[in-house]
Amino acid sequence: MDVGRPHAEKTFKQHYEASPALESTGKTKEGPPQEYLEEGYGKRDEGPREELKGAATAGRKEAPPPHKLPKKWFATHTSTSIEMSAADFDSLDFIIFQPDSSRSKEPFAAGEIEGQPCLDCCNCRGLSSHPWRKSCIFCKCPLECHDIPLNTSYNNLPEDRMGVEEKPPKSSLTKVKEANAEGFVWVPAGLTSGQITEFMSKLPEEKIPKLESKGARYWLKQRVYQMPLQDFSTKHCRKLALDQKMAMDDMCMKRIDKAVGVGAVKTGLTMPASCNKCTMQVNVGEMAVFALRSGPDTCWHVQCFVCSEDGELLVDLIYCWDEEKQKLYCPRHWSESLKPRCAGCEELIYVGEYSQAMDHNWHPGHLCCYFCDESLSNQKFVTVDGQPSCINCYDKKFANTCENCKNAIGPGTKDVDVRGKHWHEECFVCSQPDCKKPLLNQGFTFKDDNLICHPCRGITPSKVCEACGGDFAPGEKKVGYQSKTFHEKCFACDECKQPIGTQQFIRREDKRLCGKCYETGYARICVRCNELIKTASVKHDGNVYHSECFTCTMCSQPLAGKPFTKHEGNNVCEDCYRSNFAKRCAACEKLIEGSVKFVAYGEKFYHRDCFVCSKCGMALAGEKFRVVEEDKICIKCSS
Repeated sequence: MDVGRPHAEKTFKQHYEASPALESTGKTKEGPPQEYLEEGYGKRDEGPREELKGAATAGRKEAPPPHKLPKKWFATHTSTSIEMSAADFDSLDFIIFQPDSSRSKEPFAAGEIEGQPCLDCCNCRGLSSHPWRKSCIFCKCPLECHDIPLNTSYNNLPEDRMGVEEKPPKSSLTKVKEANAEGFVWVPAGLTSGQITEFMSKLPEEKIPKLESKGARYWLKQRVYQMPLQDFSTKHCRKLALDQKMAMDDMCMKRIDKAVGVGAVKTGLTMPASCNKCTMQVNVGEMAVFALRSGPDTCWHVQCFVCSEDGELLVDLIYCWDEEKQKLYCPRHWSESLKPRCAGCEELIYVGEYSQAMDHNWHPGHLCCYFCDESLSNQKFVTVDGQPSCINCYDKKFANTCENCKNAIGPGTKDVDVRGKHWHEECFVCSQPDCKKPLLNQGFTFKDDNLICHPCRGITPSKVCEACGGDFAPGEKKVGYQSKTFHEKCFACDECKQPIGTQQFIRREDKRLCGKCYETGYARICVRCNELIKTASVKHDGNVYHSECFTCTMCSQPLAGKPFTKHEGNNVCEDCYRSNFAKRCAACEKLIEGSVKFVAYGEKFYHRDCFVCSKCGMALAGEKFRVVEEDKICIKCSS
């Protein structure tokens, strides 16, 4: 089977029949001159490739109706331009895919990829495949995000993934060796070393598939993503019913017969063309990519040969062409344009019922909690970072904890937030045992981190605002400060005059300052970390530190409020100084601390009381003595 024949014949013939029907006025005739059909423009008998491109001319007597011709050809092309475009197209050796059942791999063994580290996050203990999701149990990342070795059945070449073979055939191993010899994971077919370098230079730097690079990892990851195994073989799907298998087989045949292909690189155009994606000109001599499925009149810049759905490069130049939309897709998104994909197991939903939620489609039973896999059918759930979560997991992992009752503030429950602390609405009450007055929309203050209503604190709210002198509306929020009452909008920063409301502020020189004004005009910089000091600080030798930054050079323990000493200009705690730098008596082996006088002799140190005659115990500090067999002997004992 010559893959792609029906589409290629139709498109190629349309263009060739449309061209002669144009006159200088731009009007169409009823059909092409007979000599064009007799001479067989675009028809060759030089092999399977030429037969595929030119077969449409045989047996055709009439041009297609004008409404089926591409409109841009009537407006912008002449017969000469089409002929020259076809010359570029005809000069290319297109790779054609055909089914190859011998390449249908058995499902990959989990043992081949288990334990591999995740390349997208640092929370993974090593890949552990989920029983039915295409993801890791530990980090939840897709399988392709893990560092899967190249020699596994999971991370194989496109032909293996899609169960096809090339025509003309070429060994996958040979292609890999050729690419590696050029220093890449993959290279376009039919290019010289210089042309390969030029091709790669047109790709974004981070996506160039150079060996041992981020680009190589991107290429391999996209290969797995764009050609998911479960889209091409039932062996990589969960158990499918007969009608599902038949629908899958039909889609696979449609993909092979009418959509899939490999882009071919033309190293230098013979005439200017317009890029199908960006519509910018592709100049004469410039490199371009053609697709057999789209015909000779369509080409792309190298960097524009991307999937129309997500804009990612089409890895290995493998595409699927949508004739109706006139768009390129990767195999994954082409399949999704025809069938919905389950967001749970990543398999296509060929036939049967399915549900829709969160703008995704789900097999029955696959709408489950992202964190515990509990089915969410017929129960409420919440969305966390785009993933469904049951209420129980949300409460455990994400909900704020009430300062009063210490229970989770679940979804659908009002969360009262004051200064970064949270309460249930019913728990936001005065802490005094004999009061318990609800404080929402009421005046309150804090005492030892406990909520106190104004009456319990002895504050009598004024009837007018201290700042503007205006009255308070019934139920209006008020701010109490230093026995004064303000409208929320009137309680403002003394520097920038912006409302502070119930937000935190800082008192400085009898001024109340918002955080921004304090940092700009008053905050000090920690000598250690160069960050603003907003909390407790330590001042030493004219420098200011965060309390947590003023630490021992040796053990990093905080020194604030503790005795320490300096050694060679560094702050050292007592313990580190004693164990690393303090002098030790050679006689009693105890530390010589503080201002205790000592004797230095023979590169050793002694307490004055320990530096004595070995025979009579007389103190030798400041006295003459003799050394006999390493013993210090006073003059009297030595005579």
